This record gives sequence, C-alpha cells and structure tokens, in this order.
Amino acid sequence: MCNVMHARLRLAAVGATLQPGRGGGRGSNVRRTRVGSRGNSGGDGDWQPEVLSVLAQAATYCWGAVLLGVCVSNILRGLATSAELRELNWELKRDLQEVTRELNQLKWDLKSDVRDLKYELKSDVRELKYELKSDVRDLKWGLK
Repeated sequence: MCNVMHARLRLAAVGATLQPGRGGGRGSNVRRTRVGSRGNSGGDGDWQPEVLSVLAQAATYCWGAVLLGVCVSNILRGLATSAELRELNWELKRDLQEVTRELNQLKWDLKSDVRDLKYELKSDVRELKYELKSDVRDLKWGLK
C-alpha cells in the first residue's frame, strides 16, 4: 500500500516539475498549498511540487518504517527464539550433568561391587584350596 502511494507521489512530483505552467517552474511564486481555490498561479487543483516532494519523502519514510517494523518484529521473534533455545540449552546441560552424576555413582557402585566380589572369590578360592590340600593330605594318610 505505501509502496503504491510512494510511486504515485513520485510520478506526480516529477510531472509537476516538468510543467512550468502549473506553478512548478523556476522563478515562479510557488506556495506549499493546494492550487486552485486559493487563486495561485493558474492551477487546476493539483498539488505544488514542493508539497508533492514532501509527501513523497513522507511516503518513503512510511515505507521505511513499515520495513523497519517488520525487521524489528523478526529480530524480536528471533531473540525470543534465541532465548527459548538458550533456556532449552541450559535445561539440557542440567539434565546432562544430572545423568553424568548418576552414571559416575553407578560406576563407583559397580567398582565397589566388583571389588567385593573379587575379595569374596579370592576368599572362596583360598578356602577351597585349603580344603583340597586337606583332602589330599587325608587321602595320602589313608593310603599309607
């Protein structure tokens, strides 16, 4: 909408400056008012070139403001997305730390269990070794 208005105002401004009979010529007594009813230099109701120029600039600023608004909106949406991603990242880091702690605890528990089983197994092997030696000794004495 602003773009169409801007183009029309630009074309009107260029057309008015190219037609000196309409009050836009060099050296003419041009005011920044609407020509016609106020009796300015032979107008038929058209806008003066200076007014058209100002309006064209205003349309340019309007269009720029719309684009800026869209850009800011996208940036803010991106920032919101970035904030959500940062929050999700922190949650994932906390979850990872918790899982790492649990895994370390399981690792230490497993090491402890393996150590206990190793000592029990050594103890059982030692006991079986002594029993076997005793049985062998008894058999030697029984055979003699």
